[in-house]
Amino acid sequence: MAKNFDYILLLADKIPTFKHLHNYCRLAEEQQPIYPDASANNARKALEWLMKNMLKMAGVSVDARATLNDMLRLPATDAFVNRDYKFREDIYLVKKIGNAASHDGAEPVNRVKAFRCLRALYNVVAGFMGRWDAVKEIPPFDATLISSPSAPVALVKSPEPKVEMEVVNSVRKESLDDPQPVVLPRESLASEAVTRRYLIDYMLMEAGWEI
Repeated sequence: MAKNFDYILLLADKIPTFKHLHNYCRLAEEQQPIYPDASANNARKALEWLMKNMLKMAGVSVDARATLNDMLRLPATDAFVNRDYKFREDIYLVKKIGNAASHDGAEPVNRVKAFRCLRALYNVVAGFMGRWDAVKEIPPFDATLISSPSAPVALVKSPEPKVEMEVVNSVRKESLDDPQPVVLPRESLASEAVTRRYLIDYMLMEAGWEI
């Protein structure tokens, strides 16, 4: 069955290590209905993978102990975001919900928060792919592709993100000179209906309502 991040596989046909990004995204999507904590944690790993590789492209040395938060505070990150406030908002939302899922003692991530994180991740990945000029066309997000499995699914853990020199070397340096916002096509009406329901529930939860 088709998944929202499958367009990355077309890129991975030429640059195989992009499959690692696809794996984080695929798990985030598949786990959202059944393992929301794991879904959000994989979304955070996808963001960390993107950040590590982007900073390497920018020639920034990142300490092995640097956290995702440390990386987001670097001037090179500001230059990459380039005043795209919606892009920045989605990045920080993935970080916020993903960190809650990855830290012991934090409030558990439910399906609503995991969906909100996944939806933001889609925009984040598209923002990186567009700025890297890695893909020419990104399909619209389709919430109707996400469904609970009909049979039990084992919880799969993913490795920690790392720099992939094959990915770093695949991006033309001039693509990073003046990063511009990426405009995504609009969701279908059926997808929008699903997304809207989750977003309303998320806003109610943020306001203190029990969902």
